[in-house]
Amino acid sequence: MADADLKIEGLRELNRALRTLPGVTANRVVRSAGRRSGNIFRKSWREAIDRAGLVDTGAARKAIKVRTRQKGGTETIVTVHSGNAFYLMFHEFGTRFLAPNPTARTAYKNEKDHVVKAAGEFIFDGVEKETRRLNPRGRR
Repeated sequence: MADADLKIEGLRELNRALRTLPGVTANRVVRSAGRRSGNIFRKSWREAIDRAGLVDTGAARKAIKVRTRQKGGTETIVTVHSGNAFYLMFHEFGTRFLAPNPTARTAYKNEKDHVVKAAGEFIFDGVEKETRRLNPRGRR
């Protein structure tokens, strides 16, 4: 699996900003940010598939999806997966007859810092948007 050596700064500020919103709204903001940042990785993975020449029918590109779900009301899980294109696993790790051609790992290494930074920005943007929506005309 991919290693996760990430340094994340500003989590206190993100948490403080999210706590200003009602629970359902905060979950919506986090889930939206997760989906948007997952789409960055998905795009990079699709580009890696193109560069690797795995585009005979385009099914592998189309199969890569982003899914978000809530877990326990406080945790959002973002999954970028290859759907029913199970054969991407064979290209990723290789087989006895096929040399490895990593596309997901390459995309992850190239985009992990950008995805984390973008997720934080998406959360802050979502908090601002929801705050304006909940407080029209700046009322408190």
